Amino acid sequence: MRILITKMHGLGNSYLIMEDLERSLEQYYQALSKKLSSKDYGIGSDGMLVVNNSKSKIAKYRMRVFNPDGSEAEMSGNGARIFGSYLYRKKLVEDMCTVEAGGSNGGRLLSVEIENEEYVGVDVGEARLLGELSVLAGKRRLKGSVVNVGNPHFVVFVGDENNAFDDALKYGRLIETSKAFAPAGTNAEFVFVSGRHDLSMGVWERGVGVTSSCGSGACAAAYAAVKKNLVENPVQVKVAGGILVVRAGEKKVFLSGPVEYIMECRIDTEDILPHKT
Repeated sequence: MRILITKMHGLGNSYLIMEDLERSLEQYYQALSKKLSSKDYGIGSDGMLVVNNSKSKIAKYRMRVFNPDGSEAEMSGNGARIFGSYLYRKKLVEDMCTVEAGGSNGGRLLSVEIENEEYVGVDVGEARLLGELSVLAGKRRLKGSVVNVGNPHFVVFVGDENNAFDDALKYGRLIETSKAFAPAGTNAEFVFVSGRHDLSMGVWERGVGVTSSCGSGACAAAYAAVKKNLVENPVQVKVAGGILVVRAGEKKVFLSGPVEYIMECRIDTEDILPHKT
């Protein structure tokens, strides 16, 4: 079987998109993500988005998110923006649409606003600040905020902008795999407050590693910072790939930023799947 794969990115946070509306390849989603996301043996990406039909009466399409290690994520902020841009580019939706997310269980509805193919915003829904936690990462104890925006985050505020990026690489995996977040693990953000409307963020994505950008991470960081009165809306979140804009309400968060198309290709699944389809 030959399948069409599209690659797009949001500030360097890249995803492969595959349509499988009736879920005929569902048993292979994990294997496909591991193989195709590999920068050495595949196309290379920060994960794979699968387009399914939604069972919701509100959303027509459902977004599944798979990491390069094959694990399935509950949510992705940049992924949702890329997903919306893809649907719009393919003329499958209008400039405003609702997408279902929420991992294998689904049920989380995201409102997507498409300014054009290259700039997309998404209401990621409910955000929750679950409290403060001290986590041992190697020999260092890090204090941070536990935030959920449809997926889990641990937000650490740092005193130097350079540390925001360096600490993501140094401590990210240790936090992701800490017993404090077992068994599912967590995403980790290291955040420097650079102004009343500005944050700088280094990010370690669960199941991925350090990435150039993370939409849900930007939402978690901005939400925690607004709740702590460290910043006010709108919040510009500087990541390695550029700037994301977040509006953090009392309970909901809206994320916007650029999206770019990279390429399309057709893949013969017989060459990469463990069994013929």
